[in-house]
Amino acid sequence: MSEEARAQGKRGEEKTANVLAQLLVPGGPTVLHSLRMPVSGVDADIDHLVVAGSHVWVFDTKAWKSAFYWTLAGRTRRGFRRIAFADRHTAEMAVDALNNLFVRQGLHAVVHKPYIVIWPSSQRKPVNIAFYRPRGAKAVHGEVLDTRLAKIASGGPADPDIVTALYPLLSTARLAAAQVRDGRLHDTGTHLRPMRDDRRGVLDEF
Repeated sequence: MSEEARAQGKRGEEKTANVLAQLLVPGGPTVLHSLRMPVSGVDADIDHLVVAGSHVWVFDTKAWKSAFYWTLAGRTRRGFRRIAFADRHTAEMAVDALNNLFVRQGLHAVVHKPYIVIWPSSQRKPVNIAFYRPRGAKAVHGEVLDTRLAKIASGGPADPDIVTALYPLLSTARLAAAQVRDGRLHDTGTHLRPMRDDRRGVLDEF
């Protein structure tokens, strides 16, 4: 991947993080960014997670060239060109891995069908994903992601045991609004949000 492509991807992730930050209100969900995939031997990240009550949502951010994307028989094309990267099932893999993690720890968590959040890599032209059908996930344009948040927000504050189970997956982290006692995360009454200053997953006080 080129440096420009990496930079575009980071900008896309920051845009998604800014939208998800709307959930960070008193009594609202917990939002986490840049988590390690809990699968041995798999070098992949989970871009964003939202935990509301016992419900978990996965968000995978993409920054794609402005074009028309469409899927037929499980194969996606940009215009008439086949693009295999659009058919990767990283988000679906993340759901399976998280379910396995929670089962191993004896936690009841509902991991929902993941979102693929797509932003245009250029502001000059839009990305058309009306007929893009990712496997095991739902595609949503970044510009309308905020319309999907009301249902998520209704779940209320995150189950602290679920957040505790996810905490070791963060690339780097510090706790500002919570305490760890006896191996568990205890919410101290404030809310957590990810910091983006070092482009790594960091928890800070909201």
